[in-house]
Amino acid sequence: MIASQEPPPVVGVHLDLKYHMPNRAYLSDWVRELPALGINTLLLEYEDKFPFAARPFLRDGEAFTPAELRAFLAAARQAGLRVVPLVQSLSHLEFALAHEPLAGFREAPDIPTQICPSSDEAVAFVLALIGEVLAYHEADELVHCGGDEAWFLGACPRCAEWKARAGAIGMWAGHQAKIARFVLAAGKRPIFWDDALWRQPEAVATCGLPEGVILMSWDYGATDPVADGKKLRRTRAYRRAGREVLACPCLNAGQLLPPVSRSIANTRLWAHKVRDESMLGLINSSWACFHVPLAPQQMLVAATGRLARDPDADVGPTWQARWLGERFGCDPAGVPRALEALGAPFEVHIPGLPRPFSPLPYGYMNLMLHYRGAHEERRRRGAYPLDWEEIDFADIYNRGVEQVRSAGPADNTSARLDGVLAAYPPARDAVVGLAGRATRRREEARLAAELAELKLLSARVFAHGLRGEGDAAALRGALRARRAPLADALRTAYEPGGVARLMRAWWEPLHRAVGG
Repeated sequence: MIASQEPPPVVGVHLDLKYHMPNRAYLSDWVRELPALGINTLLLEYEDKFPFAARPFLRDGEAFTPAELRAFLAAARQAGLRVVPLVQSLSHLEFALAHEPLAGFREAPDIPTQICPSSDEAVAFVLALIGEVLAYHEADELVHCGGDEAWFLGACPRCAEWKARAGAIGMWAGHQAKIARFVLAAGKRPIFWDDALWRQPEAVATCGLPEGVILMSWDYGATDPVADGKKLRRTRAYRRAGREVLACPCLNAGQLLPPVSRSIANTRLWAHKVRDESMLGLINSSWACFHVPLAPQQMLVAATGRLARDPDADVGPTWQARWLGERFGCDPAGVPRALEALGAPFEVHIPGLPRPFSPLPYGYMNLMLHYRGAHEERRRRGAYPLDWEEIDFADIYNRGVEQVRSAGPADNTSARLDGVLAAYPPARDAVVGLAGRATRRREEARLAAELAELKLLSARVFAHGLRGEGDAAALRGALRARRAPLADALRTAYEPGGVARLMRAWWEPLHRAVGG
């Protein structure tokens, strides 16, 4: 156990660029601010926002240009940040493999999320992706190569034989060893997610991963030091085997606004493990699939900086009020409590659905209602198709509400909704009041206010659909009044493509649900 309170070497935050490109002006300011929040490391997950040259069709229309990326990386390094690129090496590759020219690299024709690790050509493709990225990261010593959630290992005949011979862990490690040797030969240290080892963490000592590999251990729901602490004992096995480990909690597992107390408890638990087990440090993840803009996460980024240095630090409501007051230059009366109420996830467990439905408003797991094969097909194809025009978000919402209504009171949904309908109006008022009083960062405060307005409207629309409450015409009018202000506020957070996608996912289903 480390007795001192010296900061760990890595205190990081994750920037996930899949789906929506952040507003470039905001992103430049954001990365320069991170050191002031106690952050010294940026985990940069590119996906389709990297300026791929060998296969230009992998680039999103709002991807970095080469010049933009060099300038962004220079700004991050000049700010004092260690930059760690993340390039997938096995699974979560749908941004690439969903393109038909690369279909031959898939584990199976209907699995565009995962390469076939038995295919030399598929492995060479992944190494080429990593090589392109490394050309922009000569100054950086760490490279994250993913490797998580490889649910379909062994789906093809050759892989099935490999898995039968070596076991799931042996097969996973055998593939990742090829990736690790490539990265090590480039003078870098590879990082892999650890979930392949969760059921048998002691296997890390014998599975064949090369020396120098760092494991990133993740769990986004662990908050209780006793109950969840037992679940996270796997990191001790990694440390006993001589492996270096990074911790990974989650900042933003919610809808629109981050879950404050849950994120803090999750981060605090991991920060204690980092200190107690002499781990390399902590990188707090922030996943684009949760669709929480960067700006509302900044208070939790600052809390990460404090907790990584002192796991027992006070980051409760008093600290939050002081932080918010300094940030916005005004009295933040009631805002910590408001953010707690508005950020708490509201999910409904429906019998027969393997994942909960999120009505307040859209949550990305709702996409299971888009695919004919439900959640299993969603896992095979990825969180989203390449073309968002395929998705009828209003149909997803209406089907979810109908299933909640049909399921009845088993989930106590109606009573929980009553609690939300009581808590959201004063919470909305507090955040809107902050936006009106702010003397600094007014656009950021205005974005939070618009998200609070949308959360309240989503609750009222859900009550209308579930129980027939409220007047549909009045709800339509309220939603129309918020459409332009919401889009304007989102433009401060995202490039135009992201604004359009989020309006389709958030605003349009609510409007159509009340006859709009």
